[in-house]
Amino acid sequence: MTDFLLESNINSEVFPYWGKGMGLVKRWEPLIPVKTKGDQRVIQALRFMERRLCKKLFDREAIADVADEDVDDGIIFHFGRAVGPGRKANPNITGNVSAAPGATDYPDRFLEENGRIRCRLYVNLDNALGEEADIAVIIHEMGHAMGLAETHFDGFGDRTSPVGDNFWAVLGRLYSLPIGQYAAE
Repeated sequence: MTDFLLESNINSEVFPYWGKGMGLVKRWEPLIPVKTKGDQRVIQALRFMERRLCKKLFDREAIADVADEDVDDGIIFHFGRAVGPGRKANPNITGNVSAAPGATDYPDRFLEENGRIRCRLYVNLDNALGEEADIAVIIHEMGHAMGLAETHFDGFGDRTSPVGDNFWAVLGRLYSLPIGQYAAE
């Protein structure tokens, strides 16, 4: 589990970190502002995540009534615009995280020097081809939005499941460590 946390967050050299904050724990400062837009799948997924990790993680009210473009800090769910490489709809992709609906990049400045993720991120669910994200995909994409890089590992985006036991162990450990803590500490 420790190796997965190091590879996917603390020492990540892949998207979206590209070596930024090397050696630091990188995550949101709880509670994470989320805008669910009332989607029952999302609401169910977030509740499940909090129950599984035995921790309140999400603030469902702070940005609920704020226009998407006015959100400075939080995760916004957007529907019908999940894309893959080349920003194209793909029947096998029903979720992605990005700086904007229908995009694949992150905001230029999403990570503060101390390791705190602070920006507007979109979790794009469902694609333009009519394929819908299930709860497991929503949880998987939230893992990325919460700080796990595009480094998939056993139990996180592997061939058997979008999320498994290792995912829960890594995400739980990530959210038990202080932001900015050096891996060596």
